[in-house]
Amino acid sequence: MRFARLVPLALGISFVSTVSGKVFCDIQTVSQFIAQLGASHDAGSQLTLILNGSNALSIAKLSPRKKAALACDINHAINDGTFYTSTPPSAGYSDIIDKHWSTTCWLKPLCVIQSSSSADVSKVIKIVTFTGAKFSVRSGGHNPNSGWASNNGGVLIDTVNLNKIVLSSDASIVSVGPSNRWDRVYSELSKSSKSVVGGRVINVGVGGYLLGGGLSHFVSKYGLAATNVRNYEVRLEHAGSSSDFTWSAQSFNGT
Repeated sequence: MRFARLVPLALGISFVSTVSGKVFCDIQTVSQFIAQLGASHDAGSQLTLILNGSNALSIAKLSPRKKAALACDINHAINDGTFYTSTPPSAGYSDIIDKHWSTTCWLKPLCVIQSSSSADVSKVIKIVTFTGAKFSVRSGGHNPNSGWASNNGGVLIDTVNLNKIVLSSDASIVSVGPSNRWDRVYSELSKSSKSVVGGRVINVGVGGYLLGGGLSHFVSKYGLAATNVRNYEVRLEHAGSSSDFTWSAQSFNGT
């Protein structure tokens, strides 16, 4: 069996430190923030009403729950993806938060955002950075650590709609969205008589598995799955070295 060992993984993830009472990003005004989001005129008007004269400093002084509520309201106003809230509970909210493998992760985020593209993920990252809201990112939801891929009272970015599987024209590289589980990846690649260095447990999500290093059945021959990744698509608030991102992604114990 031939292996498509080089796997560009599209990840919508950001690492943002939060310090109580501090400004979380360089954007200081509502107009700057709206411009960064690329919001339409109508959406910009709606955001102006939602923010109601706030600025980065005043938002930094809000309670964690109010920051999250503000982030949820902004996301709901401008993002195209599916949106769920805990208060009032949206239809399907309980099913969404209970998808985690471990019951210790059945937490209650204030809202769940299922972005439909990496560009939408980028907007969410800008929003949670500007507001300083607590957030988590979920791939397959298999990690048992509470707070890693879910949270209480914050924003959950669910990558369920980022599920592409695209084999390159020369069948040497496969691009995989972070919400895929390995059974679907193997099934799609088998149609082209290909496979990939991936999970031994097929219901584990691709994103967290690779961020955790990734033990496969072929680790003695090919090494950890993460070392077979060709590149990542990463959505961050601030730019940085691509080599640093790759090193971090291959070293981080993910969700």
